[in-house]
Amino acid sequence: MFPVAWAVVESESKESWSWFLEHLINDLDMKTGEKGTLLSNQQKGLVPTIADLLPDFEHRLCARHIFSNWIKVVKGAPLHKLFWRAVKAYTNEDFADAMNELQQRSSKAHLEMCSRDVKKLCRCFYKRWACTSVTCNNMAETFNSSILEAREKPILTMLEEIRRKVMSRMLEKKVQAAKCSGIVTPRIQANIKDHMQATRNWKAIEANQNVYEVQHVHNSTLTFAVG
Repeated sequence: MFPVAWAVVESESKESWSWFLEHLINDLDMKTGEKGTLLSNQQKGLVPTIADLLPDFEHRLCARHIFSNWIKVVKGAPLHKLFWRAVKAYTNEDFADAMNELQQRSSKAHLEMCSRDVKKLCRCFYKRWACTSVTCNNMAETFNSSILEAREKPILTMLEEIRRKVMSRMLEKKVQAAKCSGIVTPRIQANIKDHMQATRNWKAIEANQNVYEVQHVHNSTLTFAVG
């Protein structure tokens, strides 16, 4: 993960976000209709700005930030686990099961969940063309925590320290990447191996172009549509 841009503005508003995103779009030479995925919390003015300037982008909301507000109203670990079950469900069926159980356990918790924009929050509603299933912007929070000391300094000093920190990190990661022998990193290779092990008991039946029915080899009633 590398930051591509950062800025200092007077306040967080639709105007400042519009200014920032317009510069970012121009600097990245993004074309009209280009697709991508953005993940953020609900900063002031950001949601409508993205809708205006990047209408073809998928905009996800950070589940951890919403969860932090949700638990101020909803108490109890079992309900909290159901929140994450719904958020991380890959299929509409699993999402519906989690929401139904949440409603049975607490109508208040279910109402609070439904008051959120679940289509921007829960994994089963993500766009299929997006190449990531991330639900939380932990990467951005990790970067923010690494610059806490710099943010306490005057603006020019702060920006220079952030620049040097990013520059050093990019070199460090470049050196690490040069040591990789395959086309993916060692951690992702380990994840792929784990997934291959977990899918031994499943078979894919082609239904159409890029559409499959995935069935459990020991339970023919356990099937999923995948596309």
